[in-house]
Amino acid sequence: ITIKGKEQPIKLPDGFYIIRKLTPIECERLQTLPDGYTAGISNTQRYKCLGNGWTAEVVIHIMRHMFKAVPRHEKIVVLSMYDGIATARYCLGQLGFTDIEYHAFETDKYAQKVALKNYPDIIQHGDAFQVREEGWSL
Repeated sequence: ITIKGKEQPIKLPDGFYIIRKLTPIECERLQTLPDGYTAGISNTQRYKCLGNGWTAEVVIHIMRHMFKAVPRHEKIVVLSMYDGIATARYCLGQLGFTDIEYHAFETDKYAQKVALKNYPDIIQHGDAFQVREEGWSL
């Protein structure tokens, strides 16, 4: 295999191998997101968004314990800093929360596009550094 112009040997017992790039859908599955979650942007941006994201089932596992006493119909207000593709919003839905006011800070336009495609009710605030400004409030 050649990587950045330098040949590297591959030694497998039977000598048969196929090397290929994972598809965006395979990457979504590895992140335990639904097929097509990041559709609507270029594959390059899909890989970037998925690579910068959290694995949904890990987040769900953590949240399940954090929010076990919170009734699923109770309104929750979420402030998500550096939100990415709204994996946390997806996880809350998977946990059964039905009344979510979700505020997101994210500057990457492709991540915002994915988040808003899946959850058009997300309130996008832009740059997280705004919270440092005097008088900032949600």
